[in-house]
Amino acid sequence: MTLTQEQADSYLKDGGIRCPFCRSDNIAGDELVVDQGVISQEMYCLECPGNWKDESVLTRLVINGSTEYHRPRNIQPRTWLRVSRAAHPNPRRGHD
Repeated sequence: MTLTQEQADSYLKDGGIRCPFCRSDNIAGDELVVDQGVISQEMYCLECPGNWKDESVLTRLVINGSTEYHRPRNIQPRTWLRVSRAAHPNPRRGHD
């Protein structure tokens, strides 16, 4: 599947709550993976064959609920949204 820049922008603006391809809110994801300040999750839509990977970058540290430390501006985040062309990872797809 191909994702347009407009679709990616809309997905990111909405906070990742809908499929970036068909806009369904019927999405699911695998376990969270943490690696060097990046949290990633393989995601898939239960309404269309869309699948993608969400990535979040550590930007802030809060100590005891008040003291905050922010990521230096010169450290750039990785790509926020990567689209996979792999087979649909949901083995139950089509068997609902």
